[in-house]
Amino acid sequence: MKKLFVLFILVFAVCSCEKDGTNKIEEEKSITLPVLTSSAISEITETSVKSGGNITNDGGAPITARGICWSTSAKPTTSDNSTLDGTNAGSFTSSLNDLVENTIYYLRAYATNSEGTSYGNELSFKTLEKPELVIEGDVNLRTQEMIDNFGAYGYERVSGNLLILASFGSNINSLKPLEGLNTVDGDFYIANTNLTDFEGLNNLAVVGGNIQIQYNNKLSSMGDLISLKEIGGFLDIDSNPSLKNLDGLENLTTISRWLGIDFNETLENIDALSNLKSIEYGLTIQSNPALKNINGLSSLTSVGYELTIDKNALITNLDGLKSLTKVGSYIVISYNDALTNILGLNKLEIINDRLVIHNNNSLINLDGLENIVQIDDFLGISSNKSLVEINGLNNLSTLNGKLIISHNLALNNFCGIKPLIDNGFSNSFDIASNSFNPTQQDILNGNCSE
Repeated sequence: MKKLFVLFILVFAVCSCEKDGTNKIEEEKSITLPVLTSSAISEITETSVKSGGNITNDGGAPITARGICWSTSAKPTTSDNSTLDGTNAGSFTSSLNDLVENTIYYLRAYATNSEGTSYGNELSFKTLEKPELVIEGDVNLRTQEMIDNFGAYGYERVSGNLLILASFGSNINSLKPLEGLNTVDGDFYIANTNLTDFEGLNNLAVVGGNIQIQYNNKLSSMGDLISLKEIGGFLDIDSNPSLKNLDGLENLTTISRWLGIDFNETLENIDALSNLKSIEYGLTIQSNPALKNINGLSSLTSVGYELTIDKNALITNLDGLKSLTKVGSYIVISYNDALTNILGLNKLEIINDRLVIHNNNSLINLDGLENIVQIDDFLGISSNKSLVEINGLNNLSTLNGKLIISHNLALNNFCGIKPLIDNGFSNSFDIASNSFNPTQQDILNGNCSE
């Protein structure tokens, strides 16, 4: 009887344990992920927004975290940006800050319990664009103090002209206060300063008028003009004796009027202009005694009016013009003492006004002009003391103005213009003071070289 009682106790204990285990399993199975929705977006600014969520079911376990997660990509999670807004069920509000202006974002409310994290419905919004801070009219800054005071307002745009022109005795040595500036609607003029660089202009992207950079004796770098892409007027880089290159203009593609690079005593290269494709008016490169080449113009395809390469003592060739197919009016190549060839002009076919090549002491021939078939006005080749022949003109069939070939002391071969003469050239003909000086009839008769 005693044994039977012990057995009954053991069976009861085992059954009780099995029942307790079943209850625990059922209890664990009853916990689920929270259920919630995302609250409507409100109070959108350039850098912030408000939203929130409403946890309608905690899933049977305490909420350990809740908030908003957001990203610039869809379906953000807590691995992206997120807030932490309490640990209770029910509704909550979240503020999102430090956002980027004018940007689309996605957000979802989230809630976490012991089972994991669940998310509400996805919402999207776009932050506002920051209002541009504009100063109306022209701005004339003549001292460093004026620049500092102007910069303190954080202006992003000048609706008129901006002149930075040091008055007598003043010392302008920093443009850093202008770092918010991105647009000048009119002209931008920097002259007579002690600037060594343009730090502070790294956000300047648009100049609607002209840019003049002149007489800045210590200027050695323009690197902070890297955002500049288009110039609505002309670009004049003139008389900056410490400037060795144009680095900083790599993104410049279009100049609407003309480009002048003149009287820069130590300028060695213009490689930074390699993305410049068109100049709608003119190009002058003049009196840069240290300039070794113009290879930086290799992407330039058209010049709307004039092209002048003058008084650059070290330039040996015009290879930088190898992509040039059009010059709207005239070309002047003059006083370049080291220039030995002009092969870079070999894509030109028609010159709408005049071609002048004079006082290039090392130029031996005119190879590079073979594709020119027409010149609408004047052709002048003079005082090139090493020039011996002009066969590069052998495809020129039309010249609608004067022909002057003079004072080329070594020139003794004129056969390159025989096709022009044979084609009935009847305008003014002036060949004089060369090594050999045939008449027009001599050339017709085949007596074109000595």
